Amino acid sequence: MKYEKSINLFQIVGSVFFFGGILTSIVINNAVGDTTDVDMIYYYRQFVSDISYALTIPGMWVAIIATFVLFFLNRNRWLKNYGWLFISFLMLLVLLNGMLLLTPLVKQVSLLAHEGFKTKILPETYQSLKGREDMLGAINFLMGLFTFVFLVYKNPKG
Repeated sequence: MKYEKSINLFQIVGSVFFFGGILTSIVINNAVGDTTDVDMIYYYRQFVSDISYALTIPGMWVAIIATFVLFFLNRNRWLKNYGWLFISFLMLLVLLNGMLLLTPLVKQVSLLAHEGFKTKILPETYQSLKGREDMLGAINFLMGLFTFVFLVYKNPKG
């Protein structure tokens, strides 16, 4: 197919942004640890929010859209392949978890950190919401990683 290599490039670039944003957030999360320093938490949350909106979310969209464009171009072959259905289901889960659950949670946790920065007291709900954000982020990372590995090694060529 004429455009397949370009579309594969978009899949790779989107995946690099997606995983790079997540891994960067994991590293900074581990560096901050369980600190109670409200100022450090505020700046950490600013960084995580910026990374999410600049790398992770756009990367997720680019990778998913590129894959669906590739599907559209090869739909006659791929509709006969159960691997494509599996990939589609995983991508849908990554998208739904990322956009409907994780993105609003990132914003909410960051707003709580901002509130704590202004009052110098971290709100009580911060830790529980951050724990939920970490759990949903890990789930999204693993589903995204599994989808990426499946696409690379079991690409549904038909």
